[in-house]
Amino acid sequence: MSGEPWYSVGPDDVFPEEFATFLLTDPRVRRAFMARHADLLDPAWWRERQANIRAGRLEDVFPYGVERRFG
Repeated sequence: MSGEPWYSVGPDDVFPEEFATFLLTDPRVRRAFMARHADLLDPAWWRERQANIRAGRLEDVFPYGVERRFG
């Protein structure tokens, strides 16, 4: 195994599947996050958002379901 990465990473590269490794270290927070927002760790979810933006569709992304929002 090489001591150096065999892949390139650019300054604007983001790896959503790694968010949990660094952001969800508390087991209680991880459980709550995964129960409600696991899609944010899926690169396909982010690619779909990007495709929608490129197609001119700016969608709202809400942190809560409609049943929990004010108003």
